[in-house]
Amino acid sequence: MKLSQYYTRFYVYGVLTMFVVSLITSYFGFKLVVIKNIDFSLSEEKTELVADFLKGNFQQKHSDLVDISLAFPRKDQTDHYRTYSVYDKKTKDFVKFRELKTYFYKDKQLYLLTLKQHLKPHLDNIFSVFPYFLASFVFFVLSFYVFNSFFIKKTFFPFYQILGSLKKYDIEKGVYQPGINTSIYEFKELDTIASNLTHRVYNDYKVQKEFIENSSHEFKTPLAIINNQLDMLIQSENLTEKEMQNIELIYDSIKRLINLNKNLTFLFKIENQHFVDNHWVEINPLLERVLLANQELYMDKDITVTKYIGAELKFKINEMLLDVLLNNIINNAFKYCLQGTKISIRITETSLEVTNVAEAEKIRNINLFNRFVTSGDMNSTGLGLSILKKICDLYKIELSCTAFEDLFSVYLAFPQTEHTEYS
Repeated sequence: MKLSQYYTRFYVYGVLTMFVVSLITSYFGFKLVVIKNIDFSLSEEKTELVADFLKGNFQQKHSDLVDISLAFPRKDQTDHYRTYSVYDKKTKDFVKFRELKTYFYKDKQLYLLTLKQHLKPHLDNIFSVFPYFLASFVFFVLSFYVFNSFFIKKTFFPFYQILGSLKKYDIEKGVYQPGINTSIYEFKELDTIASNLTHRVYNDYKVQKEFIENSSHEFKTPLAIINNQLDMLIQSENLTEKEMQNIELIYDSIKRLINLNKNLTFLFKIENQHFVDNHWVEINPLLERVLLANQELYMDKDITVTKYIGAELKFKINEMLLDVLLNNIINNAFKYCLQGTKISIRITETSLEVTNVAEAEKIRNINLFNRFVTSGDMNSTGLGLSILKKICDLYKIELSCTAFEDLFSVYLAFPQTEHTEYS
C-alpha cells in the first residue's frame, strides 16, 4: 500500500468517525438546548398564570396543556420538570411532552399547576437544521482534504524523489542523484543516509566483482596447465594401476574445481542481476532439446522418460537463465535416477514438475538449496540447486523439492505476471 493510499484511508476513517461522533453529540446538544428553552418558556408561562390566578383573571383555555387543581399539603414544593410520552390512538403513535409541575398558595390553600408543551415541533426544528449542518461539515471536510492533499504532495515530494532515485539506481554505474531541494531536516538526513549507503554498496560491489573476476582469471591458467599435464601423464605407458587411479582422482578434483569456479562466477552474476534481457519464451520446445541432450548423455542408464503435457507453458525470462534452469533440473534427474527406471515430466499452463526414481532417503533431511550441500556425489560442486534457487527467486518462481519413498520431485510454479518487469 502506498503512503498516499494509507494516509487517505486513515483520513477517510477518521473523518467518518468524527462525523458520526459530531452528529450524535450535535443532536443531543441541540436537544438539550431545545429542552432548556422549553423549560424557560414553561417557567415564564408559570409566572404569568400564577399571577393571573391570584388576581382572579385566570381562564383555563387549554385544558390539555394547562391544569390548576387543589393539592394536599406536602413538604416538597419545588418545581419538577420531566419528559414523557403518551400514546395517541388517532395517530397511532407516541407523542412526547415536556411537563412542569409547580405549587403555589392562594388564601392559605395549596394549588398544583401543571404545564405541558409538545416536543415534536421543537425536535423537528432540530432535524431541519441538520441538512445545513451536514452541508457545512461536508464542505469543511472536502476543503480540508483538498488543502491537505496539496500540502502532503508538496511536503513529501523530496521523499518520492529519493525513492525514485533508489528505484533507478544502477549498481554497475553507482550513480545516486536525487537532486532534492527541501528545508525539512528528516528528508535531508534520509538523502544523506541513502547517498552514503549507495556509495558503500557500490564500493563493496566493485571489490566483490574485482575479486571474483581476478580469482576466476587466476584460477583458469594453473588449472588448465595441471589439466594438460595430467592428460600427457595419462598417455604414459609405464604407469601402474595404482598410479592411474591416483591420476584419475586428481583429474576429477581438477574438473570439480573448474566447475566450481565457473558456477561461483555464474552465481555472482545472477545475484547482481546481470541478466536483464527478458522476453516471452516457450518452455516446451526448449525442454525437449534439453531432454534430448541429456538422454544421449545418459544412454547407458536405460532411463525411460514419460511426459504429461497439459498446456503450452510460456514465461517472461532471460533465455540463457531458463536454459540453465532446465538443464540443471533435467541433468540432476538423469544423474541421480536409478538404473533402468523412469523420469516423469508434467507440464501445465503455470507449472513444471520433474520426478525421478532415486535413493531419496539420502537427501530427505538435507537442505539442498544451501551452497556446497551435495547428496554425496564427489564430483558435484554443491551449487546446482543453489543456482536454481537464485534464478527462481529472481523471477518469483515458486520452487520446491520433495522426497517420498524412492521418488524425488522438483516442482516449479510460474507466476502469472504478464506486466512484471525484471530489471
